[in-house]
Amino acid sequence: MAERHVPGVALAVLRDGAVAELRGHGTLEAGGGDPVTERTLFQVGSISKHLTAFAVLRLVHQGLIDLDADIDGYLTSWHLADDPAAPGTVTVRTLLGHRAGLARHRSVGFRPGEQLPTLLDLLEGRPPVTTPRVRRELPPGEVFRKSSTHYWVLQQVLEDVTGEPFETLMRRLVLDPLGLADTSFDQEHPRTAGLPVALGHDAHGTPLVGGWRERAHLAAAGLWTTAGDAARFVLAVRDALLGAPGALVPQALARELLAGETGTFYGLGTIVDDTGDDLEFGHGGEPSGYWNMAISRMHGGTGFVALTNADSGKAVVKYLTAELGRRDATFGSGRLAADWRREDPAGALPAVLAPVVTDEERA
Repeated sequence: MAERHVPGVALAVLRDGAVAELRGHGTLEAGGGDPVTERTLFQVGSISKHLTAFAVLRLVHQGLIDLDADIDGYLTSWHLADDPAAPGTVTVRTLLGHRAGLARHRSVGFRPGEQLPTLLDLLEGRPPVTTPRVRRELPPGEVFRKSSTHYWVLQQVLEDVTGEPFETLMRRLVLDPLGLADTSFDQEHPRTAGLPVALGHDAHGTPLVGGWRERAHLAAAGLWTTAGDAARFVLAVRDALLGAPGALVPQALARELLAGETGTFYGLGTIVDDTGDDLEFGHGGEPSGYWNMAISRMHGGTGFVALTNADSGKAVVKYLTAELGRRDATFGSGRLAADWRREDPAGALPAVLAPVVTDEERA
């Protein structure tokens, strides 16, 4: 942490399908004295996609959404324009798996207090947004290409289908049923939750002006959570994948999270590595000022959640991955973690393991 200018880390260690360790290290802000605790809030970026995918499966189970139906039949507030150069049907499945062929747009975050665009502003490309209207660029289903624009459109689908604001919908489908009381997609959450908040920092350890960035694209990157709540969500996904009694999603449907294109190591809103002796799943996220990872073995139940408040936090997460592998030789036995460990701990992640965000989320 000192070498890489990471002021704070919140950590949850999973063993045998339970939270074995939960702790905070460092401080909320560089040079400050307030410590990171097990209930410190972090902005977690694309880990939001993992929760969104789980919520979608709940709606599929309720019969409100079909993974393979044309999204145009669900959208009422906005529609993707047809493009002769990118023909085909965009479905909920292709949006979840980053295979719908949508153009990549830079999704600028806004300082607290600045005018925040609406989701429709983002989709239409109208002020205060400076990016163009979201459009097709490649034929749907042909290419895996990470872009948060897929989840912008998916958020609109979910709001149009249910008639609920996304934050309210996620609370009903995921957060409240799992008892994740410290977690929210509400951008006011860090100011209203009454919990300590880890401020974001750049790679040199300088705090972000305003402390963090707010976003309208909640499904892609709007989540605030703690290490403990994030760990409880990972375990809930594992329960569903294993068909545990009381799981929120039936096992056969939950396994859809793992279904992706060969070689991409990505399913539906989920990093997936089945090349080792136990399948590993999870998601990462790196909104401006933070770097996070949540990952677990499916059968063994070993894994961790690490939330850091600096752009350089990936070095800390790499160290934790290697350390857990030393404690439990079966963790990180797949190709993704092996490729990661062969690199310098401060180096870049292999492309397939990098949190599924692109530069558009780092503004």
